[in-house]
Amino acid sequence: MADATRRAARLPGLTRLVVLAAVAAIVGGALGAGLATLRNAPEPLRDGGTPAAGGTPATPSTLTSTSSASTSAESVAGGSRPARIAILSTVLHPAAGLRGQQRRRARLSVGVRVTNRGDRTITVGSPVLVAGGRVQVDRNATAAAADLLLPIPAGSSARGVLRFETAGAITDHLTSTQRASLQIRGRTVALRVRIGNRAGSSS
Repeated sequence: MADATRRAARLPGLTRLVVLAAVAAIVGGALGAGLATLRNAPEPLRDGGTPAAGGTPATPSTLTSTSSASTSAESVAGGSRPARIAILSTVLHPAAGLRGQQRRRARLSVGVRVTNRGDRTITVGSPVLVAGGRVQVDRNATAAAADLLLPIPAGSSARGVLRFETAGAITDHLTSTQRASLQIRGRTVALRVRIGNRAGSSS
């Protein structure tokens, strides 16, 4: 464009005007095209990914909405309140008879209170003692268990003693560690064992 201007300077007056007008038209067209490009450019995003004046929400906003929906679904999915399980006592009674001592037999008595805080009747199922092995509850000891082995209505509590007959390595584990666990209603409750008097019926 500079060469064209220099050449126009050497031409006669009328011809020079025609050439300069053509150069101006070319320059004006280029500027107009540049302004049109700037007008059509997308508007910049503000902080947080939101367009300055409307437009499609950015990806971060979409992810936030999905996360909120998941949280609400988890809150709605909650069920009945779980039962409250309280351990009142845990006492190990070693066998008193000679034969029972030779077999390292003992009886573990676990005092338990279960409170049904839900809206329907529950049962404790089949409680299991875990102490170096697994021992099922003695369902013959119904007098001690009292209402624990019966259905517990909503809003009610049941209290009793669960008895477990042990022998061999399990008794040794209870005696040496004085620790055990009770599995009841799908939960595992830690037990601290106290060594009590010898029990003659475990011989």
